[in-house]
Amino acid sequence: MPINAGHEYLTAEARYQAAKTPEEKLKCLQEMLRTAPKHKGSENLLAEITNKIKRIKNQMEKIEAQRKKASAKSLAIKKEGVAQVVLIGMTNSGKSTLIKTLTNNKDILIAPYAFTTKKPEIGMMDYKKAQVQLVEIPPLVQGSGQGKAAGLELLAIVRNADAVVFVLNACNAVKEYDIVNNELKFVDILINKIRPRISVNKSDFKGITFSGKNYLKVTEEEVVNFLKANGYHNASLVIEQPCSLKDISEALNNRLCYKRGIALINERSCALEGDELQDIKQRIHFIKYKTLDEKELNRIREEIFQLLGKILIFTKKPSEEAAIEPLAIPENATVEDVAKIVHKDLYKKFKFARVWGSTKFAGQRVSKDYVLRDQDTVEIYI
Repeated sequence: MPINAGHEYLTAEARYQAAKTPEEKLKCLQEMLRTAPKHKGSENLLAEITNKIKRIKNQMEKIEAQRKKASAKSLAIKKEGVAQVVLIGMTNSGKSTLIKTLTNNKDILIAPYAFTTKKPEIGMMDYKKAQVQLVEIPPLVQGSGQGKAAGLELLAIVRNADAVVFVLNACNAVKEYDIVNNELKFVDILINKIRPRISVNKSDFKGITFSGKNYLKVTEEEVVNFLKANGYHNASLVIEQPCSLKDISEALNNRLCYKRGIALINERSCALEGDELQDIKQRIHFIKYKTLDEKELNRIREEIFQLLGKILIFTKKPSEEAAIEPLAIPENATVEDVAKIVHKDLYKKFKFARVWGSTKFAGQRVSKDYVLRDQDTVEIYI
């Protein structure tokens, strides 16, 4: 232990001992280096910390190379329909039955033994005449994030998808969720987290400038030292939310991938109740299913589509019927956004539009900034 080690150093050292991933260990080591005593007696300690940082960075570079290789392989699954949603879970959780029922893909194998799914299975789920692509990947296991059981290739598929659905067995829901979610975290995929409204940009001007200092939960000096430890000696920091060093660290990590997700919990073998029920509630929004009758299937379809943050609208040409298949557009999109999607001439020559559905009366004339609602029909005039 270094002479005169302060509370911050000892706290960082304790976090380092408990850290599991290279990313966590690196952050702790950088904090230890920043807070360690700086005197002749601590030279060996500082050298040891510096060497550990170098070793971990080398390890992370090797993992990153593996991830890139796996990502290239995952490109084989081309996105189709209005979005791609990936179903993930452990073996015998019920993924295959679920995707087969939701998509009517009769080629998917269902069997009572473990690891039935050997390759990604794909099907199209119909939701109010829109097609959502579902992808079931083979089971994830402890160590998938480090390449076990082709884990990096499978997790690269998750990274490429628009949303994530955990399929869990009610008999062991919390343990299964924690294992799978930890593998996602290991490769920097975060579920139902929001990207920090913080930006750090390298600057041509000397030093570090701040915008939004009132949001800081730590001192400016701590932030400056933290940024310098991460290689930012000349930078501008823009903060738009309450901000800790952890938030800044997250903003610096370009590998982080944010996905919306829910859990579907299979109660065919046993019911989810008691402590298990309360524990899973604290982790993720979920719905339970058992019989997969039409009522349950409709609810599952609705929940999956809600993950996408989109609404469905129908377009029509003047004096013609509305299109059979809807467009999926972001929530709070306007008539102008639709015009841009349909054709550049509609956007450039736009005069007005008529909307059926959310307006006060059918076919009401609206401007280009009118905010559309789910199931609206839009007719654009040029």
